[in-house]
Amino acid sequence: MASFPKQICSLARRPVQKKILLTKSSNWGRVAKEITELSEENLKECKLLGKGFGIDIYHCLYLANKHCKDFMDRVAGFRVIKDDEQAKIFSETTGKEYISVEFYETIK
Repeated sequence: MASFPKQICSLARRPVQKKILLTKSSNWGRVAKEITELSEENLKECKLLGKGFGIDIYHCLYLANKHCKDFMDRVAGFRVIKDDEQAKIFSETTGKEYISVEFYETIK
């Protein structure tokens, strides 16, 4: 399983970054990978891996890694969905602010 920066353990609300550095352990040591926030233009070259809801981007990354096969190897970028109806429902139900994030892989 991939390990993420210590910030993933913090539930503090942080602004979403344009680039995020992911790391995981492998047989050859630690492997780092940078993913970026995608523009509408970039989406033409990408395939949706999945959509997640969480209290911050790190929470969404954790859940995506847990539920998407080979997530760390496949993910190339993300997009934060503004005013997502499902995230609003989570927020209203729990009393915490939720965000919605889509994760993408590059089309080969």
